[in-house]
Amino acid sequence: MWTLRLAAITLAVLTSYASGAVFKVEPINDGTRGSYKISQVTSLNLGQALLQLPSNVETLDLSGNLLTNISGSAFSGFASLQHLNLSSNMLYGTVNLTQFYTLGTVDLNDNYITDLHLGASVTTVSAVRNRIKRVICDGSPKEVLLQMNKINSLHGLSPMCMGRLVHLDLSLNEVNTVDFGYLAPSANTLKQLLLSYNYIYEVFNAENVLLTLLDVLDLSHNKLPWLGPDMMAARQTKTVDLSANQIVLLDKDIRFDARTTSINLSGNKVQCASLETFVASNPAAKNVNPANNKDSKGCEGMKRAYTICCDALSAPFADRLIEQKRTQNSLLTVPTDPMSKAANCSTVDDARQQMISNMGSAITSVANEVQRLQKDKIQLTSERLTLEQTVTLQREQSTSVRQALLAAAQKLNLPVSQEASFVVLQKIIDQYEHLSKQEELERNKATEDWNKYSTEIDHWKREKARLEPLIEKYDADISKANATLVDLTRQKAVLAEQLKNKAASG
Repeated sequence: MWTLRLAAITLAVLTSYASGAVFKVEPINDGTRGSYKISQVTSLNLGQALLQLPSNVETLDLSGNLLTNISGSAFSGFASLQHLNLSSNMLYGTVNLTQFYTLGTVDLNDNYITDLHLGASVTTVSAVRNRIKRVICDGSPKEVLLQMNKINSLHGLSPMCMGRLVHLDLSLNEVNTVDFGYLAPSANTLKQLLLSYNYIYEVFNAENVLLTLLDVLDLSHNKLPWLGPDMMAARQTKTVDLSANQIVLLDKDIRFDARTTSINLSGNKVQCASLETFVASNPAAKNVNPANNKDSKGCEGMKRAYTICCDALSAPFADRLIEQKRTQNSLLTVPTDPMSKAANCSTVDDARQQMISNMGSAITSVANEVQRLQKDKIQLTSERLTLEQTVTLQREQSTSVRQALLAAAQKLNLPVSQEASFVVLQKIIDQYEHLSKQEELERNKATEDWNKYSTEIDHWKREKARLEPLIEKYDADISKANATLVDLTRQKAVLAEQLKNKAASG
């Protein structure tokens, strides 16, 4: 009996090895239903891993794996899939998500994607730290997060992407010009437009667009030399960050609305006269929160009642050009004072470099993780080859086990030729258990009969012992009676003879 059960366990183990699966599929206990995580999976066995999931999956986490590509057809069986996490993989080139017909949120952070094609159902996409140059949308997403990519203008996003944007983040890209007119489809929905740490030197508003709901416009750490009337596209914005640019002049006709509560112009050294004229119409630019002030401490040209610095330039652009020319010439000579050399080298935007350094550290971490995953991949590949050899051997053993099971089933007259091995095994176990119970019943009955027979034998032995003395007595009485009978018979014969003689004589 135990041998059969051991065979059942062995068969189950063989089946798991035969599947060749080294991935791990487990539910996510986040309080929501239909959430699953797949780890240790590659593009080669992703399809096999997906077969382990129920069809009602709503959230699927595939982050931190070795996926190099993704195909919507592999996910066609999941009609309820809404959230997909593909971050920290090795996706590269073009990623096409148009066949994910129900997908609402997708995370593609920390990959190597260059082109991204979003399906019509996607509302939120995060693809931070990739190499994306172009994004095509079949629908109109609400939230697009593309920090630290290779996009060089808003036109890097197709017109469909601009349909109903609420949050657009293109920080740390390679954007050099901004046309607010391209955002016209989202003029009444866009709330956050983040364009910091780019190379923007000019903004346009060709379509005379007004961004009516914009809460945050971040153009900090760019190369804007002046602020023209095209900025009126954002005149209703609550918070405007123009810090750490190269702004010299502010157009006197720029008028932000009363809705605007903060305009950060620190870190620019705007011409004092231009700043004073601008602040007269836009008092929100007068004072800047110290935590967001990009001016150096103790800077010259501080206007009374202002918290930002300005520069007393008579001919702003000419003076700034002369200053840059002097700096350039000073860099061509060897300064006698080491401190002056350090001052000349300070032309680099420290804040941008710090941000890039931070992001670089993040990328390095990701790269290290990718290296680790590649090592794991090599190890897993080696283990897979070992497992394949083991599986081949154990498949042969499984075949032998099945043949033995079928032979045993045939002896028991069980019709199981088309059944799975574990079913055959279970039926054999059930049949043997049935036969064992019958044998046990028969054995119990035989024991009962033997006990009854033994009782009767004991009874007759005692009866024999009781009757034997009586029999001996009866035998003695019979012998005595027989002797008496013989004697009487003899006497009878004598008397008869005497009577006969007497009669004859008489």
